[in-house]
Amino acid sequence: MVLLCCRDDSGRLWRLADTCRTCTAATPHAAVVTEPLRHSPAALRPPRLLSPTDPAAGCPGDTVQIDGTSLSTTTRVNFGSAAVIPTSVTATQVTFVVPDSAPCAGQVSVSVTSTTGATSNALPFFVIAPPTTTGLSLTCLPAATGGPVTLLGANFLTGTQVRVGTIGNVAFTPSRPSQVNFTAPANPGRVGTVSAQPVTITIAGGTSRSGTTSIDYYLAPTITSTAPTSGTAEDEITINGTGLVNVDTVTFTDSATATAAAARARCGVAVMAILRPVMRIGARLGALPLPVL
Repeated sequence: MVLLCCRDDSGRLWRLADTCRTCTAATPHAAVVTEPLRHSPAALRPPRLLSPTDPAAGCPGDTVQIDGTSLSTTTRVNFGSAAVIPTSVTATQVTFVVPDSAPCAGQVSVSVTSTTGATSNALPFFVIAPPTTTGLSLTCLPAATGGPVTLLGANFLTGTQVRVGTIGNVAFTPSRPSQVNFTAPANPGRVGTVSAQPVTITIAGGTSRSGTTSIDYYLAPTITSTAPTSGTAEDEITINGTGLVNVDTVTFTDSATATAAAARARCGVAVMAILRPVMRIGARLGALPLPVL
């Protein structure tokens, strides 16, 4: 049997009919309709990654995008030895999150596997250890000027900037993996006697955790009174004022400009905001009025 297309004598009416080949030859104005060739299903192409991942480096928790072809049936991302479930899949793009099981640092291979078990080619991805901060060379700075500070920690070599709380970012050029020198900016907008600002560092692999390291900005001290206002050697003197934070020395000077230094105070102790340092006049000064300079 074949499919026959024929028309009437007028040429205005066409019809299709199943007929045998003998009848087909005897039918005027007719032709056999050619059947389409039968094709076997096209072979499935394995997924292929066409370009490096974006970004090509990162740390655990970062979202990574893979571009390629035949990715629509992707079921997992092979991140080194770890199997990661993708967060989104299209024919040309797969997105996933770098797993916590990623190595601390170093290069891994990234590929994808489809529902048929086909695995794509692999691309390199560099895992960067996130930075950590452990301390600062100075924890107190004048609010009016700021000043040079050394930040201590680990994994700083790919660093680009240090952030000082709400004050802003400071760019730097890394030279050592565990130490960064930068100049903390002034803090003219601070409120109160002490303003604590967290210090974080940003590298190619992320930003250090906030709250681990901080700088205290303080106002310049002002003396309002002493009690008592005069005395003899070895008397205790209380100095009252504002901004008496991070007091390093109190100096007593007599008319002959002989001086004695006393009392050190640590920054960061709450009582420093209302500091009343207790000092004793040096015995070598004898009895004299107590102007405080």
